[in-house]
Amino acid sequence: MAYQLQFYEAQAKQLQQNVEMLQAALEEAMSTQVAVQALSKTDGMTIFPLGSRVFINAKPEKKGKLLVEAGAGVMIEKTYEEAQAVLEDSVKKIRDGLAKAQAQLSEISKKAGQLNAQAEELARRQNKN
Repeated sequence: MAYQLQFYEAQAKQLQQNVEMLQAALEEAMSTQVAVQALSKTDGMTIFPLGSRVFINAKPEKKGKLLVEAGAGVMIEKTYEEAQAVLEDSVKKIRDGLAKAQAQLSEISKKAGQLNAQAEELARRQNKN
């Protein structure tokens, strides 16, 4: 029982880390959606983040176009609407993954709780004898 309980606890810890990672990815994707929407409404100069709280003033060279990573470092030029569709698809996939991870975490926690209750009952029986 102790081994199974340790196994469930390790699984729960890993799933919790996955949930946190997916939540961060979801927040980033949704923030990017807002940024693309705001960018689509501007015609002039705007600021773009470079990282570590550093920004640059710039004007997009190609009005209405963005570069979207297609994977393996390959960038594809897309319209704002196409970029939003890619982001919406990403948000949907992340939400689906997050829901599955949370369901698995709930199930593992439930099993661990049941096993813990069984172990406590067994310990009480041992103490009675």
